[in-house]
Order: sequence, then structure tokens, then C-alpha cells
Amino acid sequence: ATLGAVSVSRNLNRSKVDLCTFGGPRAGQVRFRINFNKLIKHCFRVVNQGDIVPHVPPLIMAFNHVGKEVNVKGAGDNPHSLE
Repeated sequence: ATLGAVSVSRNLNRSKVDLCTFGGPRAGQVRFRINFNKLIKHCFRVVNQGDIVPHVPPLIMAFNHVGKEVNVKGAGDNPHSLE
């Protein structure tokens, strides 16, 4: 979805593309993040604290997240509950 938003903006010449992802991985390195955030003004990443996917690839590989993180924490035995 992250890479697709850039593709839609550039290849289809769309000046306004908004993005909301759920549990997505890091999509690029620092230069990608900087350029993405300039191109896609409204990007929200919904992240469940217990989900491993948003933590890959590891930071040691210099991959970064884009946009603004919206952190959620499940309740009780169900980590996906938003109670």
C-alpha cells in the first residue's frame, strides 16, 4: 500500500493521495521516507503494539516508517480488541 500510494501519485499524476495502513512493515530507507512524506501529505499507520510486522525489516537495515503512527493496544486476552 505504501509503495502503491507513491506509484499512484507519480504515475497517474494525482496531486492528492491519502493513505491509511494497518500493521504494515517498514517500506524504505531514510531517503524514501523523506520523499514519501513530502509527496503523500496524509498518511496514517495503525499499529497494534503486539504485532511483529511493523518491526520488520529491522532498524539495523536502516528501514524507516512513513507518515504518522496511530498506536492501539488490545485489551485482555485478545490483542486485537480495542475495548
